[in-house]
Amino acid sequence: MERMQFGVERPKSCRCAGCVAFCRIMPGMIIPSDLERMMPPFQCNRCYRAMEGTTACDGACACGGLIQNTDPLKWAERYLRASPGAIVMKDGMMFRIPTLVPAKLEGGCIYLSEEGACTINDAAPFGCAFFGHNQPTKNEYLSAEGLKAVFHNQQLEGSLYWTLWVHLHSRSLTAEGPEVLRFEK
Repeated sequence: MERMQFGVERPKSCRCAGCVAFCRIMPGMIIPSDLERMMPPFQCNRCYRAMEGTTACDGACACGGLIQNTDPLKWAERYLRASPGAIVMKDGMMFRIPTLVPAKLEGGCIYLSEEGACTINDAAPFGCAFFGHNQPTKNEYLSAEGLKAVFHNQQLEGSLYWTLWVHLHSRSLTAEGPEVLRFEK
């Protein structure tokens, strides 16, 4: 699947130890355009599993729950976290741009399988899909562009991205800042 973001083509998926280390330690940031790709249209109202290829008319999930339209807030509570975001500087002032990131379980990103593969590879968030351990120059440019997209989106009234961030933050469903996670072992 070919995907472009900010004029850069998505690199081929890599499961090397260097790239998977990001998945285990610091799952990448989500930009506003990722939400539509990542959030399934339908999910079970009990186990919250994505029910892709089904409709609300298809009935029940194997767990006994009902298939219904995905509630973005419930979906976010399970799969995302509110990160304080990156520290940036503009006009001599330092500030943070709060971001959404995939939730982390004990072994790493909620979307990381035990085999070290991304279970949503085709829909992987921008901060995962476009970054690798071996492309530091592109990483800087892409990170700046992604943060700009998040910042501008947060200024929009009714922004789903900002609504989810505030909802998660208010429920203490948060991630540590990238400056802390970078040094985790």
